[in-house]
Amino acid sequence: MLLRLANPLAEIGCKAFLNSIDVDIAEQIYYKNRFIPQPGSGGAFDQMLEVMSKRVNSLVKDPTVTFILSFTSYTGSRICNISSAPLIVSVTSQSVFEVPDGTDFAVGYKLRLWDDSANGGEGDYYADAAIAIESILGNVITMESAFTTTLTTSVRVTFPDYDDMSENQKTRYGAISDATNEFADGTTAYKITL
Repeated sequence: MLLRLANPLAEIGCKAFLNSIDVDIAEQIYYKNRFIPQPGSGGAFDQMLEVMSKRVNSLVKDPTVTFILSFTSYTGSRICNISSAPLIVSVTSQSVFEVPDGTDFAVGYKLRLWDDSANGGEGDYYADAAIAIESILGNVITMESAFTTTLTTSVRVTFPDYDDMSENQKTRYGAISDATNEFADGTTAYKITL
């Protein structure tokens, strides 16, 4: 049961009158039904549903729209945060540097270094492993250990790949998976189908 709650796949199928045809996919909607917990019941899902798909039925036989709704907003899987990847502003040491906005990061987050010029300008990580942030004072970040790559103002700090992120990063940020494969910890990639 806990696994089911951790990775919910629940969907609700419903039909609505044709005047609801303007409701778009991924739109958050209000859905009232006696089987859906309502406000005051301790689990008000009725305002936490999103349209995952819609289909217009036969206008002659059944002038309705069929929707598939999901609890994705309630589970937090559709909240999108884009990680910051700024250039370093100044360097104090191989483990202490300044970024434009320290509030983009948190203690415990893991960072890697990014080289914009690698791969013919496509960019790639430097060889350094992911290192966790030890402290943040304003815009100055102190890492738990030193990077081996020489830090300069042409180096970016960015999040590592999913498998190297801290647990806090994994729950707050999304990650891309090649061909919607599962990640090494068994977590499935988020899927949007139309």
